[in-house]
Amino acid sequence: MYLILFLVGVVLAFAGALLVHSSVPVEDIPKAALFNSGIIAIVGGLILMALAVVVRSVGRIAERFEMQPLPLPPVAAVGREDPGPRPARAAPNGEAKRLSLLSWFGHANAPASGLPYVTGP
Repeated sequence: MYLILFLVGVVLAFAGALLVHSSVPVEDIPKAALFNSGIIAIVGGLILMALAVVVRSVGRIAERFEMQPLPLPPVAAVGREDPGPRPARAAPNGEAKRLSLLSWFGHANAPASGLPYVTGP
């Protein structure tokens, strides 16, 4: 199939090249029409040749999918347990520890008054 497409593309591109060659000195309207037709034929031939390459590649891929894979060797059963479920998050009890701004500066303790915020004068 791809060979037929490729050969038709080559013939079409060759015919387009002949049309362009016969109309190279574009002097009047009929020669301009031959020139345009030749360019279109060349491009169409190149497209058919590229399509032939694509058909060939897709055919090779299809052949590889049709091949049966080699049987897998039997694997010894490994005795391992499935991991347990992940622990649920602890519910917030309202008494969450609030860090002070002083912890940014390396002081881990809260101010002496027990308030989480530094109060101004």
